[in-house]
Amino acid sequence: MIQLNRPYRPFIMPDPPRERDAVPRDISIRLINAQEEERSRIARELHDDVSQKMALLSLELEQLRQMVEEPKDLRKHFKNVQDRVLEISTDIHRLSHKLHPSKLDHLGLAAAVKGLCRDFDAAGKLRVEFHQEGDLSKLGKDVKLCVFRIAQEALRNCTCHSSAGSACVVLVKSGNELRLSVSDDGQGFDMRSGAIRRGLGFTSMRERVRIIGGCIAIRSKPGHGTFIEVSIPVGYKSNIN
Repeated sequence: MIQLNRPYRPFIMPDPPRERDAVPRDISIRLINAQEEERSRIARELHDDVSQKMALLSLELEQLRQMVEEPKDLRKHFKNVQDRVLEISTDIHRLSHKLHPSKLDHLGLAAAVKGLCRDFDAAGKLRVEFHQEGDLSKLGKDVKLCVFRIAQEALRNCTCHSSAGSACVVLVKSGNELRLSVSDDGQGFDMRSGAIRRGLGFTSMRERVRIIGGCIAIRSKPGHGTFIEVSIPVGYKSNIN
């Protein structure tokens, strides 16, 4: 059972970056910017080029199927191939959305995260609940992107590593603070095992939060699932494009 009202432990906001941290932080920002730009480029190519070609291929297969009257087995084969093409086209569209969520740009953070939860839930491997509190309409692009990517990575971990059956995602905007929490009922892990330090997903989460002035807490225990909570000052200005 997922606990929605776990006791909230206040975060201690990090001190302003010291001069010696400026170069590593700048490198982190540049790397994340480059990664997001490349994701956006690939997403556009998949959506505007590959998806269109798949749609045309499906139409051509339908035209060929209409031209074939006999034997019926051949018509059935054309239909099966066309169905496979449509499935691939749907997969490409889904991949394009994962690479660069258009909802985040056009509909905002709440709609994008809710859609993300719906996609994971529809896949059938993980039951996902979504809850939100507060007005999430006036958030900076960098904050929205950071929170979405962390929710995306956390849910991916639920399906790929934790063997979780259900998860809960909560977004809360209170005053000048935005909080995201993702909890699951999976197998959890030993916090002393070094999994947090070695895992690329956890490292990416920490780095994204760090460069926009936020904090992240990860709590887990074998057999008791994992709880991730992020706190971000919504007025923070970063250099993420």
